[in-house]
Amino acid sequence: MDDKYRIAIINSAEEKLISAGRPLTELELIKGIVHILKKRLGKDDRRHSAKGRFRRNSFKVVINTIEWKKTISQLENKKFILAKDYKFHNDKLQIDIEWNWENEDKGTALNKMLSILNKIDPLKFEFLVRDVVKKSFPNVNFEVTVSTGDKGIDIFGTRQDPSYKERQEAVCIQVKRYKGTVGRPEADKFIGAVSDLINDKNNKFSKFEGLFITSGKYPKSFNEKLMSSSKTGVTFSCWNGTELAEKMITLGLGVKYSIDLDFWATIDPTIIPKIEKDGKI
Repeated sequence: MDDKYRIAIINSAEEKLISAGRPLTELELIKGIVHILKKRLGKDDRRHSAKGRFRRNSFKVVINTIEWKKTISQLENKKFILAKDYKFHNDKLQIDIEWNWENEDKGTALNKMLSILNKIDPLKFEFLVRDVVKKSFPNVNFEVTVSTGDKGIDIFGTRQDPSYKERQEAVCIQVKRYKGTVGRPEADKFIGAVSDLINDKNNKFSKFEGLFITSGKYPKSFNEKLMSSSKTGVTFSCWNGTELAEKMITLGLGVKYSIDLDFWATIDPTIIPKIEKDGKI
C-alpha cells in the first residue's frame, strides 16, 4: 500500500468519526471510509470499489500502522474512536465485553442470524450445520455425505457405543436450507431413509438417531410424525431455524461482538456482500 493511499484512509476515517460524533463499529467505519474515498479518489478504484475487498486488503493493514494508532484508538468493545477522545470515552462508556442477550434484544439477534442462514448456498449450509453439530455433540464424529447417492442423509455421524466397545452408534442428519415451512412429506422421506440404513444387510450399528435441521419452520404434523416414528433402536428429533440460530450464538459460531464476517467468509464468501448490503449488522 502506498503512503498516499494509507494517509487518505486515515484522513477519511478521522472525518467519518468527527461527523458521527460517537464511537463506530468496524463495519460502520469501513462504510464511511469507502464512501469518502469514492468521492475523493473515484468510485472505480478497485482498492475501495467493494467494501469487502477494501476490508480484507487495506483496512486490516492500515489499522496496524503507527499513523493510524496516533489518530484512532479502539475501545474494549471493539468500536473505533478518535485517539484524542479515547480516555474520556473509555472512562464513561459502558463496555459490553461480550455480545450476549443483555446487549441486544434476543429476537433481533436471532433474526440477524436467520437472515444470513437463508442466504447461504444450500450445499455450504450442510457444512455449516456439520460445524454446529460437531460443537453440540463433541463425542460424535460427523462428516458431510457425498451429494449424490446420499439417500436423504446429508451428514452422517458415528460414536462409540458405551455398552459395546466393538460397536458404534449412528447419527443421521438431513439438512434443508429453507425459508418457509418444511412439509410433512419431508418427514416421511427422512424416516424412510433412516429405516433403509437400519434394514441394510451391512448395517453394523447398534443404535440410530435421526435429526432433521432446517433454517425454516415445521408444522405440528411434522414433529408429531417424527415422534410417532421413534422406536427402539432409533430416535428422531428436529431443529428449526430459530433453534439453529440460537445454538450458533450460544456456541459463539458466526458472532463475535456482532456478526463475525470472517467466520461467514470461510463458510460462503458470496454472502458477505449480501450481509453488508442488508445493513442489519
